Amino acid sequence: MRVIMKSVQILVMVVFLLLMAAWVQAQTNTLKFTATKATDERAIQLRWQSKTNAVYRLEYTTQLSDSIAWDTLVDFFPSQGTNTVFLDTGKYWTEPALPHPKDDTQR
Repeated sequence: MRVIMKSVQILVMVVFLLLMAAWVQAQTNTLKFTATKATDERAIQLRWQSKTNAVYRLEYTTQLSDSIAWDTLVDFFPSQGTNTVFLDTGKYWTEPALPHPKDDTQR
């Protein structure tokens, strides 16, 4: 029984290490944008090649400078398979609200 428990512990540890290695590899991959555009309503649309079952964090800034302060726009945004689309229309449900890109020319 001890041998079986030890084998299960080793197997769990190996699976955990493999998952961690896959996660680290996914974190180091470079994003490949396939399209970026402003819609007719001046919302920002981003399209990129993604990994199935990946999760992304999208960040924004209101000004470009040597020391950019980035804020989170969306956390835990799920991929949509091998190609993902995101439409930035602001965050009206937060306090303070993040305005639509047409209302914030610096974003």
